[in-house]
Amino acid sequence: MRLNPDIQHSRDKARPIFEELRRQILAGRFKQGEKLPGSRAMASEIGVARGTVNMALAMLAAEGLVSIHPASGIRVAVAVENNKAPASAAKVRFSRWAQRLPANLPRSETPFFATGRLADEFFPERAWLHAVKAGRRTYGILSSDTEQTAAGFLPLRKMIAAHLSFSRGLTARAENIAIVNGSMQAITLITQLLLDHKDAAAFENPGFHGIRSAIRATGAEALAQDVDSEGMVTPRRKSKLVVVTPASQFPTGITMSHARRVELLDYARRHNAFIVEDEYDSEFSRLANAPQPLKLIDRDERVIYVGSFSRTMFASLRLGYCLLPDALMDAFLRARQLYDSVPPAFADQVAMAAFMQAGHYRRHIKRMNKIYRERHDLLLGGLMAQLGDRFDFSPSAAGLSLYARWKKSPKEFASLKDGFISAGIAWQDVSRYFAGEVQAAALFGFSHLDAEKIAAALRKMRAIRG
Repeated sequence: MRLNPDIQHSRDKARPIFEELRRQILAGRFKQGEKLPGSRAMASEIGVARGTVNMALAMLAAEGLVSIHPASGIRVAVAVENNKAPASAAKVRFSRWAQRLPANLPRSETPFFATGRLADEFFPERAWLHAVKAGRRTYGILSSDTEQTAAGFLPLRKMIAAHLSFSRGLTARAENIAIVNGSMQAITLITQLLLDHKDAAAFENPGFHGIRSAIRATGAEALAQDVDSEGMVTPRRKSKLVVVTPASQFPTGITMSHARRVELLDYARRHNAFIVEDEYDSEFSRLANAPQPLKLIDRDERVIYVGSFSRTMFASLRLGYCLLPDALMDAFLRARQLYDSVPPAFADQVAMAAFMQAGHYRRHIKRMNKIYRERHDLLLGGLMAQLGDRFDFSPSAAGLSLYARWKKSPKEFASLKDGFISAGIAWQDVSRYFAGEVQAAALFGFSHLDAEKIAAALRKMRAIRG
């Protein structure tokens, strides 16, 4: 008999011995009535005290897996049929919602110009760790009496309200802010709250694929709206929900014009619709006068403002927030509570509140804005010099990527794309962002690339061009 319990990483050495014996018994390793080796022999084989083995055997006996007889030793007390053919798998009848879920995207190698990566080397780690400790001291996170609600940690919601007032000019109350596990969770919850199968919802095309998946999963009709030089084209048909990225449209980087914003708000008023304003990375603006939120000119409480810390802090910080109209707040929290009875990443919420309270967040945003602006300008200038005859480049108003439309033939596009992949400087594929016909275009994420890496990539581009 060979036993391999993991006793190195356990203070209670009897527990892994018990679990290993139980696993072998339930796997049919022994027949009913078969005698196990004595405790002295097992203790010698494993290298533990005999009393430790006797404790493990007592635990097995308590579960009815063995019987202990002083005269005849330890015998297996259960019969396990391990040679029986497995039963046929039950046919699962999934709900309509489950049937509408998108397929899992296949894992692929991260491209050189990937989006969603940050300049992590500039993150103020020491200040964050200090905020973690300060948050525990200040807010009593280790106490079971700490208040936890579906809306999230109240001091953090107050800090967010103050930040939105300072940086975006919004009048926000903490009572209208809910903490979520990233902006996409907020958008998914909103679609589930507002849409039925008979409804329609509009989204940007091209745009983030997760948004149209969330709409379609509800059974509602997903209306793909083209993006022109003024932003998303206002829908002609009636829809109950519209999802937009007006500050810097993803992936094109276009800022929605004021006229289009007014038109969209009028549309929402006439059709009794709500608008989700997704500003997941608009903190990083490159314009002298940063685009103002659509929410700022919302007079009828039609706009739901959604933001995220995953792009401004670090990617693994899964914290987002939404500023909700009064009419939606109660229903949103009831739905939020159904998914998580307590707020997500509560320790991170406490730390984030302390980080913002100390002024670190505002300083971090200011610093990163400068760094990302430099990287944006450096890459844009290099791309225009190297590939300006093939792509139509334009600066992005905000965000962390550059969008480029292809000017030449599809065959030439495929050839250049293959060359970039072979050289290890692949751009981000944009095909998943289109609903329907895919346009030939490239997306260049730059936030994680310093000047040296950008210069090296540009040299490779020259070699590919020949």
